[in-house]
Amino acid sequence: MKFFTPDECAAWVRRSGVEFAGGPRREDLLRRGFEAVEFAVPADAGRRVALSRVLWDMVSAAQVDGVLLWVTAAGIWPSGEHAPLAEALRRAYGERRDLREAPGHHFAANERDTALSFLVVAVLFLWDALLLAADGSVGVFVSHDERGVAVARTAELMPPLPHWPSGLSSG
Repeated sequence: MKFFTPDECAAWVRRSGVEFAGGPRREDLLRRGFEAVEFAVPADAGRRVALSRVLWDMVSAAQVDGVLLWVTAAGIWPSGEHAPLAEALRRAYGERRDLREAPGHHFAANERDTALSFLVVAVLFLWDALLLAADGSVGVFVSHDERGVAVARTAELMPPLPHWPSGLSSG
């Protein structure tokens, strides 16, 4: 696992063949012309953890060059976060810089448990975050507004997302 600055994140994303104007947003992924499924992030914590697993498995499948988790906004809902938890997780992996200084988390495909720990924190805390495969074929953006979008170059790369009554839906 490696931590990246915003500039390093932007360079990694460009190498994957994805371009963003300013920074990654849900709308930018939708404009790519890929298969897309918009979804709601469930209110229930257990369902958020389950969603995180589905999203990681979707993006990491067959990615030998890894996956990037780029946190683009945090602290929007401070009452729903516990910053010391996120800081302790980052310190446990040797990162001393603030999340704003090093918002990128690069994982090898075989670092599932580590990656899931960071992704679960982002989804539970309703951070804006991009999860992107190294080849740019699959990506996910989750947002503080409890919405997300999963995109894939082909329908075969898009697994079915859970359809919970709280709102995951195709769109």
